[in-house]
Amino acid sequence: MQRCARLEQGRVQVQKIVSQIGGGDLPVSLPQVTKDILIERWTVLEGIAEPLARMAGLAGRWGDGSEFGQMEDSLRALVSARGGNGNVALLGLTTYPAYLLANTQANASFGSKAASD
Repeated sequence: MQRCARLEQGRVQVQKIVSQIGGGDLPVSLPQVTKDILIERWTVLEGIAEPLARMAGLAGRWGDGSEFGQMEDSLRALVSARGGNGNVALLGLTTYPAYLLANTQANASFGSKAASD
């Protein structure tokens, strides 16, 4: 029961991130993109992705492999939320939540495997 609740919480978090990336909250078409804008965007994306990355880390460390399907679906949803037109740097940053998810889950899985060997 608790596992189902966590999986649903992960789905809700992915939907929230996708709506923020794909919606008007984080526009990718700005007249001028400065270093400060990029750093601010990076920080915002990291903040909204952090809860999902934590869940991915826990799944990677303590999961039994059955969560990989959801991780794959989450990655696909996060990457497809990226807009098609806009500033290249801002468009690139939209994939940062997917990177955090994949990297955290993979590192936790590797650490779990190394610890069990």
